[in-house]
Amino acid sequence: MKVVARAIVALAVPTLVFVSGASLMSRLTDRQAVRERLNRDFPDNPRPLNMRFGYDVATVRGMWSSLDPAMRDSEQRFLKLDLVFPLVYGAGLAVGLLLMWAPAGRPVNPAWLIALVGITILADWIENLTQLQQLRRFVVDDGLDVGWIGLASAATMVKLTFFATASSAIVILAAAALYRSFSGKS
Repeated sequence: MKVVARAIVALAVPTLVFVSGASLMSRLTDRQAVRERLNRDFPDNPRPLNMRFGYDVATVRGMWSSLDPAMRDSEQRFLKLDLVFPLVYGAGLAVGLLLMWAPAGRPVNPAWLIALVGITILADWIENLTQLQQLRRFVVDDGLDVGWIGLASAATMVKLTFFATASSAIVILAAAALYRSFSGKS
């Protein structure tokens, strides 16, 4: 039963950290108004840039143009706060991965597990810093740079891919640990 409890903790910690952190960030930055505007103006795909698997200058221009000045300020505050959040959810992912690594039979070098988290964090920082720089430019002169937006989009795709991979790895390690525990192979 020790492995069951450990698996529950390994799955719950990253989930709770991510959900509560994202909720807190949304409240602190009044991002709900931005989400409501995107839902209204982009009903076919209202996801914000940080949750899209790829975007281009036209998409960014359309989204940021639909926001009033207060909403753009909110988005800038969100992007600044989102420079800290990857460390928070990254710690949750690392805890989940490392909690299940040994009970799963140490199937890989733990450095590979931490690399998944590190790449996710790095990609998130690149995404946020680039979007923040481009949003500031957009507010001043309505300008956007195709290359920088492409970099932000690529970083978002890497972030989402590696976040999903790290999350899936926790589930796989937990399943392997539970299998080992119940089959008597531990």
